[in-house]
Order: sequence, then C-alpha cells, then structure tokens
Amino acid sequence: MSSRRESIIATVAARLGVIAKSDGFLTDMGSTLTINDYPQFGPDDPRQALVLMVGDEDGQWRGRGLIVNLPMTCLVLVDADLTSDGWRAIEQGISDVKRAIEIDDDRSLGGLLTGPFERGNVEVIPREPGSLAMGAVIPYTLTFKDAWGG
Repeated sequence: MSSRRESIIATVAARLGVIAKSDGFLTDMGSTLTINDYPQFGPDDPRQALVLMVGDEDGQWRGRGLIVNLPMTCLVLVDADLTSDGWRAIEQGISDVKRAIEIDDDRSLGGLLTGPFERGNVEVIPREPGSLAMGAVIPYTLTFKDAWGG
C-alpha cells in the first residue's frame, strides 16, 4: 500500500503525463516527464522537457494528524537552440501544465488532499551563459493530512 504522499505525487505525475498534441494540448511534454531529475539536452535528446520537482514538506501537528503543505514545482524546459521562438514553446508548456493539473472539478486529487491546492506565480528561468536550457517554473502547494506512521 502506498503512502498518501506517494499517491499525491503519482496523481500529479499522471495528470502531467497526458500532455500530448494528440490529446489536444499544445506540446508533447508529457512524454518527457521526469520526477526530481533534470534532463540533459544532448544531440539525441528531446528538445523540450517537463520536470516535476517535489519539495520539502512543511507540516504542523493538529490533534492526531500532521497537516502537510507539500510544494511541487513544474519546470518547463526548452532547448534554447531549438528555434528563435523558444519563448513561445515555453509559454505553450506553461499553458499545458496549468490545463493538465488544474482540473476544476477535482481540486482534491480524488480526495487525497484535505486542504488548499494552490498555484504560485510563474517564474522565468533565464538562460545561463553556456547553458542549452531556458524555461519557466510553475509552483504548486498541495495540502494533506498525514497520520502518525502513515
């Protein structure tokens, strides 16, 4: 049996994994999804990538349970040498991430969350000198209750 935390991560990853042009999205970034692992942009690698970074928990005990705020950050990365319109690929990736994750009728991830499911401000990842990647960060905070031993 998986933990609630593992189930939450798997559910968010599954939502991101459906991002494909054949399913009406603007990009195929779902096929490049990694969790807590940065891809390289070598000659045989995809030109775009999506990374789900799971952050450190922030929790407080309330009675017999721990109320946990779990930060998750989606990184939309594009090979900067791909095209002169790299910024457009980034914007399309941001749009796809929001559409895949922010499903109006299920802000509780199928009952896994017990509190707010919030998105923070999108931040640009500037291209560092010598780097092949540029992109954006879309931060989320997911709140759930975890039990002792859970």
